[in-house]
Amino acid sequence: MKKVDSEGRKYEITVEHNDGNLLDELLDELLHQMHQIASENQCMLEVGIRDPRTNKHWD
Repeated sequence: MKKVDSEGRKYEITVEHNDGNLLDELLDELLHQMHQIASENQCMLEVGIRDPRTNKHWD
């Protein structure tokens, strides 16, 4: 994970995988956990995940 901006509001996360079928599951769980953490801390979260190779999006 690395910061994309100097304010620390945008990050780039790299997820390596061997099985494309499991990637959907992995990213769905990641998104769920991120939203749950934000909710528990009374924060809002705006997140989108994009595969730069296929341009597929997860929201």
